[in-house]
Amino acid sequence: MAEIFDHSDYRAYLRASQRKHPATGRAITLEAWVKRLGYKSPRSVAMVIKGQRVPSSDLIEAFAKDLKLDAVRKRYFELLVMKDRHSQDGVQIDALYHELKELNPKALNRKTLEQSRLTPLADWHNLVIRQLVAAPGFKEDPVWISKRLRGKVTPEAVQQGISLMLRNGYLVRTREDKLQLPTSDALESPTDVPSRDIRLHHAGMMQRAVEAIVEQDVESRFFMAVTLRISEKKLSDARMALEAFCKSFNAKYSDDASERVHQLNLQFFQHTTNVDSDA
Repeated sequence: MAEIFDHSDYRAYLRASQRKHPATGRAITLEAWVKRLGYKSPRSVAMVIKGQRVPSSDLIEAFAKDLKLDAVRKRYFELLVMKDRHSQDGVQIDALYHELKELNPKALNRKTLEQSRLTPLADWHNLVIRQLVAAPGFKEDPVWISKRLRGKVTPEAVQQGISLMLRNGYLVRTREDKLQLPTSDALESPTDVPSRDIRLHHAGMMQRAVEAIVEQDVESRFFMAVTLRISEKKLSDARMALEAFCKSFNAKYSDDASERVHQLNLQFFQHTTNVDSDA
Protein backbone atom coordinates (compact mmCIF):
# COMPACT_ATOMS: atom_id res chain seq x y z
CA MET A 1 0.00 0.00 0.00
CA ALA A 2 1.37 3.38 -1.00
CA GLU A 3 2.11 5.81 1.83
CA ILE A 4 1.19 9.38 0.95
CA PHE A 5 3.91 10.76 3.25
CA ASP A 6 6.47 9.15 0.90
CA HIS A 7 5.38 11.52 -1.86
CA SER A 8 5.68 15.23 -2.50
CA ASP A 9 3.39 15.07 -5.54
CA TYR A 10 -0.19 13.81 -5.29
CA ARG A 11 -0.09 12.41 -8.85
CA ALA A 12 2.87 10.19 -7.99
CA TYR A 13 0.94 8.97 -4.94
CA LEU A 14 -2.13 8.20 -7.06
CA ARG A 15 -0.06 6.28 -9.60
CA ALA A 16 1.56 4.28 -6.81
CA SER A 17 -1.89 3.56 -5.34
CA GLN A 18 -3.13 2.39 -8.72
CA ARG A 19 -0.21 -0.01 -9.02
CA LYS A 20 -1.00 -1.40 -5.56
CA HIS A 21 -4.51 -0.52 -4.45
CA PRO A 22 -5.11 -0.77 -0.67
CA ALA A 23 -8.31 -2.77 -1.15
CA THR A 24 -6.58 -5.68 -2.88
CA GLY A 25 -2.85 -5.09 -2.62
CA ARG A 26 -2.71 -5.46 -6.39
CA ALA A 27 -2.90 -3.21 -9.44
CA ILE A 28 -6.32 -1.85 -10.31
CA THR A 29 -7.52 -0.88 -13.77
CA LEU A 30 -8.57 2.68 -14.39
CA GLU A 31 -12.11 1.55 -15.24
CA ALA A 32 -12.44 -0.38 -11.98
CA TRP A 33 -11.04 2.50 -9.98
CA VAL A 34 -13.37 5.03 -11.59
CA LYS A 35 -16.30 2.81 -10.64
CA ARG A 36 -15.10 2.63 -7.02
CA LEU A 37 -14.80 6.41 -6.97
CA GLY A 38 -18.39 6.78 -8.12
CA TYR A 39 -17.55 8.40 -11.45
CA LYS A 40 -18.85 7.41 -14.87
CA SER A 41 -16.14 8.60 -17.24
CA PRO A 42 -12.52 7.42 -16.84
CA ARG A 43 -11.28 10.44 -18.82
CA SER A 44 -11.47 13.03 -16.04
CA VAL A 45 -9.77 10.73 -13.53
CA ALA A 46 -7.10 9.78 -16.08
CA MET A 47 -6.37 13.46 -16.73
CA VAL A 48 -5.83 14.03 -13.01
CA ILE A 49 -3.45 11.09 -12.67
CA LYS A 50 -1.48 12.23 -15.72
CA GLY A 51 -1.22 15.78 -14.40
CA GLN A 52 -3.42 17.29 -17.10
CA ARG A 53 -6.08 18.49 -14.65
CA VAL A 54 -6.22 19.43 -10.98
CA PRO A 55 -8.80 17.32 -9.09
CA SER A 56 -11.98 18.94 -7.83
CA SER A 57 -12.88 18.95 -4.15
CA ASP A 58 -15.40 16.15 -4.81
CA LEU A 59 -12.76 13.99 -6.46
CA ILE A 60 -10.33 14.67 -3.63
CA GLU A 61 -13.01 13.47 -1.22
CA ALA A 62 -13.63 10.37 -3.33
CA PHE A 63 -9.93 9.50 -3.51
CA ALA A 64 -9.49 10.03 0.24
CA LYS A 65 -12.43 7.76 1.03
CA ASP A 66 -11.40 5.03 -1.39
CA LEU A 67 -7.75 5.07 -0.25
CA LYS A 68 -8.85 5.10 3.40
CA LEU A 69 -6.90 8.23 4.31
CA ASP A 70 -7.24 9.36 7.88
CA ALA A 71 -7.86 13.03 8.66
CA VAL A 72 -4.15 13.98 8.71
CA ARG A 73 -3.32 12.15 5.49
CA LYS A 74 -6.40 13.55 3.78
CA ARG A 75 -5.35 17.08 4.71
CA TYR A 76 -1.84 16.37 3.42
CA PHE A 77 -3.38 15.15 0.14
CA GLU A 78 -5.47 18.33 -0.10
CA LEU A 79 -2.39 20.49 0.51
CA LEU A 80 -0.44 18.70 -2.24
CA VAL A 81 -3.27 19.52 -4.63
CA MET A 82 -3.30 23.14 -3.45
CA LYS A 83 0.47 23.34 -3.89
CA ASP A 84 0.14 22.13 -7.48
CA ARG A 85 -2.65 24.59 -8.19
CA HIS A 86 -0.66 27.52 -6.79
CA SER A 87 2.53 26.49 -8.62
CA GLN A 88 0.59 26.53 -11.89
CA ASP A 89 -0.57 30.04 -11.03
CA GLY A 90 3.01 31.08 -10.24
CA VAL A 91 2.13 31.67 -6.59
CA GLN A 92 3.87 30.28 -3.51
CA ILE A 93 2.27 30.44 -0.09
CA ASP A 94 4.63 30.02 2.83
CA ALA A 95 1.86 28.88 5.17
CA LEU A 96 0.93 26.06 2.81
CA TYR A 97 4.51 24.76 2.62
CA HIS A 98 4.88 25.08 6.37
CA GLU A 99 1.74 23.02 7.01
CA LEU A 100 2.91 20.35 4.56
CA LYS A 101 6.15 20.01 6.47
CA GLU A 102 4.39 19.99 9.84
CA LEU A 103 1.99 17.23 8.78
CA ASN A 104 4.57 14.94 7.22
CA PRO A 105 6.63 13.17 9.90
CA LYS A 106 9.19 12.09 7.29
CA ALA A 107 9.83 15.64 6.12
CA LEU A 108 12.02 16.30 9.16
CA ASN A 109 14.72 13.95 7.85
CA ARG A 110 14.37 14.53 4.12
CA LYS A 111 14.51 17.54 1.85
CA THR A 112 12.45 16.75 -1.23
CA LEU A 113 13.07 18.99 -4.20
CA GLU A 114 10.13 20.89 -5.58
CA GLN A 115 9.64 21.06 -9.34
CA SER A 116 10.76 24.68 -9.38
CA ARG A 117 14.15 23.67 -7.92
CA LEU A 118 14.92 20.80 -10.28
CA THR A 119 16.69 22.98 -12.86
CA PRO A 120 20.22 22.42 -11.45
CA LEU A 121 19.71 18.66 -11.92
CA ALA A 122 19.53 18.98 -15.70
CA ASP A 123 23.33 19.25 -15.96
CA TRP A 124 24.76 16.01 -14.55
CA HIS A 125 27.96 17.66 -13.31
CA ASN A 126 26.26 19.98 -10.80
CA LEU A 127 25.61 17.27 -8.21
CA VAL A 128 29.14 15.94 -8.72
CA ILE A 129 30.52 19.41 -8.03
CA ARG A 130 28.28 19.57 -4.98
CA GLN A 131 29.88 16.39 -3.67
CA LEU A 132 33.36 17.78 -4.31
CA VAL A 133 32.54 20.92 -2.31
CA ALA A 134 32.10 18.77 0.79
CA ALA A 135 35.20 16.67 0.11
CA PRO A 136 38.56 17.23 1.83
CA GLY A 137 40.98 19.35 -0.19
CA PHE A 138 38.29 21.06 -2.28
CA LYS A 139 39.41 24.16 -4.20
CA GLU A 140 36.94 26.70 -5.55
CA ASP A 141 38.82 26.93 -8.79
CA PRO A 142 36.83 26.20 -11.98
CA VAL A 143 39.96 24.96 -13.77
CA TRP A 144 40.85 22.61 -10.87
CA ILE A 145 37.25 21.33 -10.72
CA SER A 146 37.20 20.81 -14.49
CA LYS A 147 40.34 18.66 -14.25
CA ARG A 148 38.85 16.67 -11.35
CA LEU A 149 35.85 15.94 -13.58
CA ARG A 150 38.16 14.40 -16.18
CA GLY A 151 37.79 17.40 -18.46
CA LYS A 152 34.18 16.46 -19.21
CA VAL A 153 33.05 19.97 -18.25
CA THR A 154 34.58 23.32 -19.14
CA PRO A 155 35.64 25.76 -16.40
CA GLU A 156 32.94 28.12 -17.67
CA ALA A 157 30.26 25.44 -17.20
CA VAL A 158 31.63 24.74 -13.72
CA GLN A 159 31.28 28.41 -12.75
CA GLN A 160 27.76 28.56 -14.17
CA GLY A 161 26.82 25.41 -12.26
CA ILE A 162 28.10 26.81 -8.96
CA SER A 163 26.16 30.04 -9.49
CA LEU A 164 22.99 28.09 -10.31
CA MET A 165 23.33 25.92 -7.22
CA LEU A 166 23.87 28.96 -5.03
CA ARG A 167 20.71 30.59 -6.38
CA ASN A 168 18.68 27.45 -5.73
CA GLY A 169 20.06 26.67 -2.28
CA TYR A 170 22.09 23.58 -3.23
CA LEU A 171 25.18 25.43 -1.99
CA VAL A 172 25.69 28.34 0.41
CA ARG A 173 28.57 30.61 1.34
CA THR A 174 30.05 31.02 4.79
CA ARG A 175 30.92 34.38 6.31
CA GLU A 176 34.44 33.74 5.03
CA ASP A 177 32.96 33.47 1.50
CA LYS A 178 33.71 29.76 1.24
CA LEU A 179 31.39 27.30 -0.46
CA GLN A 180 29.70 24.68 1.68
CA LEU A 181 26.61 22.50 1.72
CA PRO A 182 23.48 23.79 3.47
CA THR A 183 22.91 22.59 7.03
CA SER A 184 20.25 20.22 5.73
CA ASP A 185 22.20 18.74 2.82
CA ALA A 186 20.21 15.56 2.07
CA LEU A 187 18.40 16.00 -1.24
CA GLU A 188 15.80 13.74 -2.75
CA SER A 189 14.01 14.37 -6.03
CA PRO A 190 10.33 13.43 -6.31
CA THR A 191 9.65 10.03 -7.84
CA ASP A 192 7.18 9.18 -10.57
CA VAL A 193 6.94 12.83 -11.60
CA PRO A 194 7.48 13.73 -15.28
CA SER A 195 10.29 16.28 -15.47
CA ARG A 196 12.49 17.41 -18.35
CA ASP A 197 15.29 18.31 -15.94
CA ILE A 198 15.32 14.88 -14.30
CA ARG A 199 15.28 13.18 -17.71
CA LEU A 200 18.29 15.22 -18.81
CA HIS A 201 20.07 14.43 -15.54
CA HIS A 202 19.66 10.67 -15.97
CA ALA A 203 20.61 10.84 -19.65
CA GLY A 204 23.80 12.70 -18.74
CA MET A 205 24.71 10.20 -16.04
CA MET A 206 24.09 7.27 -18.39
CA GLN A 207 26.33 8.87 -21.01
CA ARG A 208 29.09 9.09 -18.41
CA ALA A 209 28.55 5.37 -17.74
CA VAL A 210 28.96 4.59 -21.46
CA GLU A 211 32.24 6.52 -21.49
CA ALA A 212 33.43 4.77 -18.31
CA ILE A 213 33.23 1.36 -20.04
CA VAL A 214 35.96 2.52 -22.43
CA GLU A 215 37.93 4.98 -20.33
CA GLN A 216 38.13 3.32 -16.89
CA ASP A 217 39.72 0.02 -15.90
CA VAL A 218 37.65 -2.78 -14.41
CA GLU A 219 38.98 -2.09 -10.90
CA SER A 220 37.38 1.39 -10.99
CA ARG A 221 33.97 0.42 -12.32
CA PHE A 222 31.38 -2.33 -12.00
CA PHE A 223 28.73 -3.15 -14.58
CA MET A 224 26.19 -5.92 -14.60
CA ALA A 225 22.76 -6.40 -16.11
CA VAL A 226 19.83 -8.77 -15.80
CA THR A 227 17.29 -9.40 -18.54
CA LEU A 228 14.17 -11.00 -17.11
CA ARG A 229 10.46 -11.49 -17.54
CA ILE A 230 8.36 -9.93 -14.77
CA SER A 231 4.65 -9.86 -14.04
CA GLU A 232 2.88 -6.51 -14.07
CA LYS A 233 1.54 -7.39 -10.62
CA LYS A 234 5.09 -7.40 -9.24
CA LEU A 235 6.24 -4.12 -10.82
CA SER A 236 5.35 -1.98 -7.82
CA ASP A 237 7.21 -4.29 -5.42
CA ALA A 238 10.19 -4.39 -7.79
CA ARG A 239 10.39 -0.59 -7.94
CA MET A 240 10.22 -0.32 -4.15
CA ALA A 241 12.95 -2.97 -3.77
CA LEU A 242 15.26 -1.04 -6.12
CA GLU A 243 14.59 2.22 -4.26
CA ALA A 244 15.27 0.53 -0.92
CA PHE A 245 18.53 -0.93 -2.28
CA CYS A 246 19.76 2.50 -3.45
CA LYS A 247 19.05 4.07 -0.07
CA SER A 248 20.70 1.17 1.78
CA PHE A 249 23.76 1.25 -0.53
CA ASN A 250 24.17 4.99 0.02
CA ALA A 251 23.82 4.69 3.79
CA LYS A 252 26.36 1.86 4.01
CA TYR A 253 29.07 3.04 1.62
CA SER A 254 28.89 6.84 1.49
CA ASP A 255 32.07 8.23 3.08
CA ASP A 256 32.29 11.92 4.02
CA ALA A 257 36.08 11.67 4.35
CA SER A 258 36.61 10.52 0.77
CA GLU A 259 37.76 12.80 -2.05
CA ARG A 260 36.51 10.41 -4.75
CA VAL A 261 33.00 10.80 -6.19
CA HIS A 262 31.34 7.73 -7.71
CA GLN A 263 28.00 7.24 -9.42
CA LEU A 264 25.50 4.41 -9.00
CA ASN A 265 22.90 4.18 -11.77
CA LEU A 266 19.99 1.76 -11.85
CA GLN A 267 17.86 1.46 -14.96
CA PHE A 268 14.72 -0.66 -14.98
CA PHE A 269 12.65 -0.46 -18.15
CA GLN A 270 10.66 -2.44 -20.70
CA HIS A 271 12.33 -4.02 -23.71
CA THR A 272 9.01 -5.04 -25.21
CA THR A 273 5.69 -3.35 -25.89
CA ASN A 274 2.23 -4.60 -25.05
CA VAL A 275 0.58 -5.98 -28.20
CA ASP A 276 -2.58 -7.92 -28.93
CA SER A 277 -1.60 -11.59 -29.17
CA ASP A 278 -4.11 -12.04 -31.98
CA ALA A 279 -2.70 -9.22 -34.10
